[in-house]
Amino acid sequence: MGLNYRRRVVYRALTACFADEGRARRYFSLWNRDFAERPHVALTRFVSEVAREDMLDTTTCGRLQRALYEGLSLRYEQLGWVPDDWMPAANHTGEFPALTDAAAGVPYPPAVQPAGRSTPATPSLERADRVVFGALARPLTAAVLTQADAHPGRLQSALAALAQAVQDEERPAHARLAAWADAGFIERDLPVMAGREGYRTLIALLVRMVAALGGAALADRLLAAALLEAYALPEAQVCPPLRLTSA
Repeated sequence: MGLNYRRRVVYRALTACFADEGRARRYFSLWNRDFAERPHVALTRFVSEVAREDMLDTTTCGRLQRALYEGLSLRYEQLGWVPDDWMPAANHTGEFPALTDAAAGVPYPPAVQPAGRSTPATPSLERADRVVFGALARPLTAAVLTQADAHPGRLQSALAALAQAVQDEERPAHARLAAWADAGFIERDLPVMAGREGYRTLIALLVRMVAALGGAALADRLLAAALLEAYALPEAQVCPPLRLTSA
């Protein structure tokens, strides 16, 4: 997906979540400076940086993350224009101006690992599978919830239709998916599966649900974006995200 598309997604989410325009602008500048040119979407990392800088509560973080993934479910022409005065302006060095905290005047640290910090230990296989699954599931569940909010009853209908279509070996995963949906797809209630095959089945069921609710093109687009972000995780070295998809 192109840079202008991603800018529109971020602008839409920030203005929807923060009534204070100055605050939304600061976060938009942070994204433009540290995330816009990355080869992957990095929405989760962006939300983490925003939360770290302003100590946002988990409810606000969840609302922002969901708004970002909802934006990814829209076509380019459905996303609002980014005002010209929000667009980044290069300074005399050709770089984006440093973003500073309005109250303390402290520059935002770069979103990279500081020199000298030890490399984190290799995650366990079970943890890697779960973290990568979470990254893949996030945009898919956000799309399902968007449809559920807009059309009450559609989520339950989609789960019921999926229950009729699943194979016998998929039924345990479907039961986990239905329970997670009842909990609102809250991340702390992320299903724990016995092995990688269970997570792979859950992703496949989620993709089928998104396709049923919003179309196959939407499901493909969201899964492609999720794969890009998941491959940027350190856990991807242990659990390559493609292994949790049917691709």
